[in-house]
Amino acid sequence: MKKKIFILLVLCCIIVTSCSSEHKGNNDNLNDLEKSRSNFQTKLIKKGPAPQEYTNDPPPKGVSEINYNSGNLTLKAWLSKVPGDSKQHPAVVYVHGGFAFGIDDWIDAKKFQDAGYIVLTPMLRGENGNSGNFEFFFGEVNDVISAGEFLLTLKEVDPNRVFLAGHSSGGTISLLASMMPSPYKAISSYGAAPDQEEFLKSGWDKVAPFNVKDTNEVTLRSPNKFTESIQKKLFVYVGNKDNDHLKESYSFVQIAKENGKNVDIILMEGNHFTSLDKSILDSIDKFNKM
Repeated sequence: MKKKIFILLVLCCIIVTSCSSEHKGNNDNLNDLEKSRSNFQTKLIKKGPAPQEYTNDPPPKGVSEINYNSGNLTLKAWLSKVPGDSKQHPAVVYVHGGFAFGIDDWIDAKKFQDAGYIVLTPMLRGENGNSGNFEFFFGEVNDVISAGEFLLTLKEVDPNRVFLAGHSSGGTISLLASMMPSPYKAISSYGAAPDQEEFLKSGWDKVAPFNVKDTNEVTLRSPNKFTESIQKKLFVYVGNKDNDHLKESYSFVQIAKENGKNVDIILMEGNHFTSLDKSILDSIDKFNKM
């Protein structure tokens, strides 16, 4: 609940901008997110933990808190009970919205567990007492990819059926992860913000730990600048009343399709929050058919 309140407080003070600045890059480096990231090091002007308050809720019965590695960082995650049936199962990394993980995020992710998936819900750098600095959609992409690589270490996980799903900020990170090498077979984003230039202008510049006037910093966090880099089957979910993300999501998918990418947009009934449950259930159905 604190996550939703945090997001709503910021959204209440913004001016909603409906235009999108998505376009194709004008050089090879701009079109290649992996290459662009490898040649860039973010310069944080505010170093420290994520800005959202959190409580370290104990995991529910049958769920374990584990550690996974992302580069030189050791981070926390919750892992659903691994079946002891000597079979391989599909698995999913579910990335929470906001900038802290709580029990309400597990409740969302549990729909995957109920459908037979092994579920990992990572806490990212700077979140929930984790080491590392909050980077606002940069290093967190590495953390999400590393979470998928952790799942591959479990013999009970089918390595050919590892998926990624994320809501809100987690959805934006999921879009960026779709443009990088990863173990994921397919990816679903729910209520993502593909256009970070407009996103920052709408009030989130007060949260960003980098110089928002630095074009490179903003570009490297902007999924709409790198649609040609998409490597995975991508499902982009958005609520039909999610006015902050509706038009930019359609624009993002349109340009991705023009670039020949395997991306679908799925419009769901509801706003940024009320469309989530239906979106998760629909993406489970789509993952099950892959």
